[in-house]
Amino acid sequence: MSSTVQDTFTATIPSSSISELGVEYRFVAMNGVGTTTSSAQPIQVVVRYSSGLPISSYPSSVAGTEVSNYRIIGIPLNLDSKTANNVFSSALGNYDPTVWRMFKYNGSSTTELTGTSDLVPGDGYWFITSTKTSLTTPAGNTVNGVFLLHLNPGWNQIGNPYNFNISWADVIAANPTETANLGGNSSKISMYRGSIDNVDVLKVMEGGFVKYLGTSASSIAIPVARNSSIQGRQMIAADPAPSVFPDLPSWEMNFRLRNADTEYHIGGIGMHPEANEGFDFHDDFIAPRFIEYLEMVMPKKYMGMIFTKDVVPVSDNYTWRFAVESNLTSPITSISWIKPKLNGRLMVLLDVKRQKAIDLTTTETYTFDQRVSGEFRIILGNENYVRSELVPSAALLLDPFPNPFENDIYMEFSLPQEVALHPAELTIYGVDGERISSVSIAEPGHGRWLWKPDGIPAGLYLIKLTAGNQTIMKKVLKR
Repeated sequence: MSSTVQDTFTATIPSSSISELGVEYRFVAMNGVGTTTSSAQPIQVVVRYSSGLPISSYPSSVAGTEVSNYRIIGIPLNLDSKTANNVFSSALGNYDPTVWRMFKYNGSSTTELTGTSDLVPGDGYWFITSTKTSLTTPAGNTVNGVFLLHLNPGWNQIGNPYNFNISWADVIAANPTETANLGGNSSKISMYRGSIDNVDVLKVMEGGFVKYLGTSASSIAIPVARNSSIQGRQMIAADPAPSVFPDLPSWEMNFRLRNADTEYHIGGIGMHPEANEGFDFHDDFIAPRFIEYLEMVMPKKYMGMIFTKDVVPVSDNYTWRFAVESNLTSPITSISWIKPKLNGRLMVLLDVKRQKAIDLTTTETYTFDQRVSGEFRIILGNENYVRSELVPSAALLLDPFPNPFENDIYMEFSLPQEVALHPAELTIYGVDGERISSVSIAEPGHGRWLWKPDGIPAGLYLIKLTAGNQTIMKKVLKR
């Protein structure tokens, strides 16, 4: 026969023992001879924030009406009243897209929320307001114990479920069976803090994008332990700019895009002995597009996600292809990089449409007009390989410049390998069909011809490039 003894007890807990998540304790029992045992798992008591918490991820200084004023926020409380209106109405009024807006990525597209949409721990939300004011959540309780984050295959928009910074490396370590599906030990969170960046730490009240490479939905544990090394203000040392050595067995080279005030930082290339031609953990993907975008787009996909960084097996010669895509108003965009250090090989950026080659080892930026350019190649290798990659498969005649012109005018062109056997011809005609000047070209690749039209009258002229069965014509105006 057995019996159960029930009793009640009270305890005074010093405030110093209460963390952002509450109080963690274990039951310890002792028998008459002094043997003790304790509960296998700690028991968590949640903390109630009757006055809510400040939404620190959206300070008043961020407020505005531009896309750069958006942030991804998270709510680390089980709120008494979860709707967006109840969260923000005290400071901003009920949902009004002219005052504040919210969006959520659902796995395939980004949709706008409403004032009645629920905001819950673990989810991330695009948020913007034009009102410069401090924001605070309504009353709510911290999550109870270890938070399980639900992830679907592909990109997931998540939020920090705790009221302290979390390390993504800690998350990877806490889910060893999911390491591969989370992108390996070097995986990061794609974050928007005015520009897209990859980060290691998800701050309080902050959200971001996480890729999940599994083929079916799963849940991962977010460690409840507070990593003291990433809390509070963090001093970032002014490290010298990293060097890029493509002659080493493993290396990476990042490229930064800039258009007006919009930047993109996560595109790049590289080589590694363990890399694959297809996807591997050294590669990275473009995060889901939002209202405006500026991206480095590779012609490779994995599980529907598009590459933006492509690390390939080690090779003496290799060509990466990518495009710069944007829906921004300004067409003027720049690409910048850290100059690589090479020993005997060449590395060039080729603007395919302009057939302009830029030596990556001697300059650090290239500015182009997206109405003309947008398709690029990065060519690494010995001189013969690079030269062969720079030769186009078809003839190209760029727009002559300046146009209109008064004295001299330049004509740039690129010619295929066949012109070595069958020279191309560049000819100037008057509008009446009169042949005014011409030049024969037998050198493949990029070239330029300077025409000095001495003594010809002002008017319209035709420039004709003939290469094999190709004919390209341009009009120019002499003043």
